[in-house]
Amino acid sequence: MKHGELSNTVGYSFGFRCEDFLIHFKESTLLDKAFNALFDKARRAEVNEEVLSFMEYLYRNTEYTVDLVVDRENYTPELRKLLDDMPFNRVVLVDKLSQITTRLMIGDLTYYVDDSDERRSLVNSPHTRTLRELAQEIKRKRE
Repeated sequence: MKHGELSNTVGYSFGFRCEDFLIHFKESTLLDKAFNALFDKARRAEVNEEVLSFMEYLYRNTEYTVDLVVDRENYTPELRKLLDDMPFNRVVLVDKLSQITTRLMIGDLTYYVDDSDERRSLVNSPHTRTLRELAQEIKRKRE
């Protein structure tokens, strides 16, 4: 529903990558890996405040839909608890990156947002953006 109108027009939907973009799991040292084995790695995760702030802006101040793209294997109760207070409309669970490509092709997602060049190239769609590219496009559309 675009601008709150009761019509068949659907607004843009932005799928933000959760792992290694919005949420960073601590896995760099041997101690981190040991703690991740004992406890769920989502308990020790760090949130990227820049991504969170941009999602908050889109969620609160625009008519766009904010989706969170999460690998199904990482969607644990601890991660759900971490994501509870974050600004998004729905969680899109995927098993592989080709499912994101399919969602982009059928229009379920308008853009996939991720700063990883490798993942964006594997999605293989012209509708992938980095956070900076998306911010520039939104700024141009709002002017």
